[in-house]
Amino acid sequence: MTEKTKRNDPCPCGSGKKYKQCCISKSRPKTLKTIKASVIQSGATKQPPDLMNRAFGNAIKKAEEEDAPPLAPSPSDPENKE
Repeated sequence: MTEKTKRNDPCPCGSGKKYKQCCISKSRPKTLKTIKASVIQSGATKQPPDLMNRAFGNAIKKAEEEDAPPLAPSPSDPENKE
């Protein structure tokens, strides 16, 4: 009965090393995955989307119309005497 050599067994080549550190790469076929990449869009031809406007567009416009921030008093304002 022939038993399969396991990773931590002594290497059958007689080097004295463990099989995983000696001949395991010789017995296993190297399978590499190839990945194809393609450029979807190159350069700055298009502006990135405004995510705030995209998510809250109408709500932002409505809030800007309703809740205008208070204006700072100008230094020449007669009510602003100190």
